[in-house]
Amino acid sequence: MPMLGQLATSFAREQRARGLSPHTIKLYRDVLARLIRFLGDDLDAMTRRNLTDFFAVRLDTVQATTVSIDFRVIRVFAKWLVIESELTTNPMENIKGPRQTAKPVPVLTDDQIKRLLAACSGRDQRSLRDTAILRLAIDTGCRRGELSTLSIRDLDLDENLARVTGKTGTRIVPFRATTAIALDRWLRQRPKSVGDSVNSGDSVFRLTPSGLAQAFKERARQAEVDAHIHQLRHTFAANWLAAGGQEGDLLQLGGWTSRVMLDRYGASTRAQRSIEAYRRLSTE
Repeated sequence: MPMLGQLATSFAREQRARGLSPHTIKLYRDVLARLIRFLGDDLDAMTRRNLTDFFAVRLDTVQATTVSIDFRVIRVFAKWLVIESELTTNPMENIKGPRQTAKPVPVLTDDQIKRLLAACSGRDQRSLRDTAILRLAIDTGCRRGELSTLSIRDLDLDENLARVTGKTGTRIVPFRATTAIALDRWLRQRPKSVGDSVNSGDSVFRLTPSGLAQAFKERARQAEVDAHIHQLRHTFAANWLAAGGQEGDLLQLGGWTSRVMLDRYGASTRAQRSIEAYRRLSTE
């Protein structure tokens, strides 16, 4: 009888052949490795009771949204085991997934954003750089890793578009004209390197993800705003939903593959959206 570790490897190999992204394959491997550490390597341990115990232990240590990811991966794996005739019955068939409640994520207010932009309103190179970073992050919700790898040739300042590459692949994101102006000012004043040009593959900001986080942290300190750089992504998503934007468009623009996070972002502005909807629909 094959061991669970061997079967998990075969499962991941088949998912890769189906065209799933490297990020998704890694997620599958991580979840199954965690399951095997709990159950052991014996396929006979894949029982309804043992799996229920696994999810119960996970719920004691992590949030339900995280356990729900484990649940979905293991459900697909168990179904595959039946299809491959490694199991005769599906042990996940009658197990209910963890109940989730959408917890609001912290977002920045308009006043906080104004204070952050005011903190880097100078015309020195560092202020121009940080203004461009803030405006681009606010407009696009890009991850700091995506901002750090953004190259000059990824920008179209005439069409106000950027091509960003992250853990879910490459996508095109739009930004406002004010952000294009901020980027143009930074690129004109930015210290040049050998071979640097408008068509260069050189990094726009020349900062690592941790460097971007540190630059934001310093501006937040100056602005007296208690926030971290990832909250700009939270704020982008929450503002999009509050303005009536479609979830499908937001998934594409933000590079999300799951609606779970959108539920959390939407919870941050749900009360505000409910009031505005009432005002639109109510009559005198």
